[in-house]
Amino acid sequence: AGGRRMSPAELGMAPWQAEQAIRDARRFSPAQLAHIVRMLAEADAQLKGEGQDPVYAIERAVLSIAMPGGR
Repeated sequence: AGGRRMSPAELGMAPWQAEQAIRDARRFSPAQLAHIVRMLAEADAQLKGEGQDPVYAIERAVLSIAMPGGR
């Protein structure tokens, strides 16, 4: 998005989904959101063949996101 606000339709979302995502995102700091995006990207790469155990990759991402103080 590069700083430009995109409409929910451009994101493939209904307006209520975009509003909920915005509310959810406000619960996190920019650093926490960056960590979440990194963990999801890493899990995605693991699932697409960079890792040997896709279940572990998902488990690691979920735990890291759910328990940010435990990193």
